Amino acid sequence: MLKPHADYIEWTGEGETLRLEPWGKNSLRVRSTPRGTITSHEYALQAQGKSDATISSPNVGRATVRNGAITAVITEV
Repeated sequence: MLKPHADYIEWTGEGETLRLEPWGKNSLRVRSTPRGTITSHEYALQAQGKSDATISSPNVGRATVRNGAITAVITEV
């Protein structure tokens, strides 16, 4: 199931959770876990910083995150 949120896009299916979120300028953070939920740990990452990101879901089963010069599209199959 694909769920766009205010600050990230999250997909869950077949026991996996995948999260795609803007992170700083012109970059994205991708996290995945085979079970459970995504934690909020940042580990070795730099601080998130500001971004001019937009997250949209124009169609069911499709979501886009755009952060400056980078764009990612997730489509459910």
